[in-house]
Amino acid sequence: MAESQYNIVFQGQLVEGVTHEQAHARLMKAFALDSVQAQALLARTNVVLKRGLSRDEAIVYVGKLRQLGLVTITDPPLEAVPPGLEPLEVRKTASADAGDGGGAHDAESAEVFRDKGPRELQFEFTGNGVEYFKIWIVNVLLTIVTFSLYSAWAKVRTMRYFYGNTQLDGSAFEYLADPIKIFKGRMIATAFFIVYVVSGKISPGFGMICGLLLLAVTPWAISRSLHFRARYSAWRGVRFQFRGTTGGAAVAYILWYFLTVVSLGLLSPIWFRNQMRYVVNNMSFGGTAFENEASVGKFYSVFVRLFGIFFVCGIFYVIYVVGSAGSVRIGEVGFFLLVQLCVMAALYTVPYAYFKVKTTNLRYDGLVLGQHVFESNYEFQSYFILLLTNTLGIVFTLGLFYPFAKVRNARYAAEHISIQATGDLGEFLAQQAEEVAALGSEVDDLFDIDVGF
Repeated sequence: MAESQYNIVFQGQLVEGVTHEQAHARLMKAFALDSVQAQALLARTNVVLKRGLSRDEAIVYVGKLRQLGLVTITDPPLEAVPPGLEPLEVRKTASADAGDGGGAHDAESAEVFRDKGPRELQFEFTGNGVEYFKIWIVNVLLTIVTFSLYSAWAKVRTMRYFYGNTQLDGSAFEYLADPIKIFKGRMIATAFFIVYVVSGKISPGFGMICGLLLLAVTPWAISRSLHFRARYSAWRGVRFQFRGTTGGAAVAYILWYFLTVVSLGLLSPIWFRNQMRYVVNNMSFGGTAFENEASVGKFYSVFVRLFGIFFVCGIFYVIYVVGSAGSVRIGEVGFFLLVQLCVMAALYTVPYAYFKVKTTNLRYDGLVLGQHVFESNYEFQSYFILLLTNTLGIVFTLGLFYPFAKVRNARYAAEHISIQATGDLGEFLAQQAEEVAALGSEVDDLFDIDVGF
């Protein structure tokens, strides 16, 4: 027997305690509706929101809509309500209601949340330098006054500002971490470091043993930090997850590091690629994992060209210094040093900008999340100008330009990374919420700490 197909119907009723304004705002965010569309939906009754769903799909959809504040029913009714979705109001649709005229409203209704074809979703950063400067200067002063004890709270304030001002499809990201947990992690890391330093003063042998222990703990610290950051990052109520293991971190960061040293740097592209794959391919949004399959050959191409750029910049700098040093007059020494600083900054920025542009595009361009594909179009010229002006601004303001530089970097990243979304994004989000709820929390509170800085 064929499985029943369910329609999701909204009869104009909201969940108890949810206001009309709250439901209106949630609908706009969750389904990318404008204000008029959301208002029109809430003003109607007996609207078919979705047709032809399987039972499992109907359960997910009803649960998600209830989270948004809408009480919906299914046609035909669901006979059994699964745990976690009670209380659901499962009744006959208006077509069985006396006086409805055999579904006249249904005949007039269109599917509000129909599947959408591919569409580009552009990230957007709405912060500005003045706002963040105020947060940054307070963070710096309080961190100094408290001998860095405030640094955990400073990190949370910073992360919440940048997450909250980064939007995708009209919804901002969230950073939900508790600064106390970050504080605990930093105290643990500081204790390890103090023991390592003191042990070297007591005995070289003991210091070596502590150094090896610190090296052994490093993969665990990397893994825990990535778990922590993912777990407390969310978008539209769905959290990210990281599933990388300590063993995986040891291979990606430690083993390949030693192999790179032994190979005199020839394995550097593989080392860098494996680190990226460890971070990206173990990350997931809800229950769907990210996938990046950038080849080793692409990383070797970047590193070979990077070496060539370093070589050319070095030769150019030597020629410039030798050619200009002899013509400098005594009264022009200050100006000459200023020009030298600018030239050094430019020559340093060239290889760094190239490396950042290429590796960022390798990380994000073609990155897959389910049926949604990321696009990254970092450009060398524009990114070089951004980095150079940021560097000179920080140097000539003695560091006060730093918050403005950080905001400019965030805005550039948002403008040059997008997602080609395929299908119904709202349904995708509902599926992720359902999968996360089924998985539950995997991290014990004892180890729920951020040991990274």
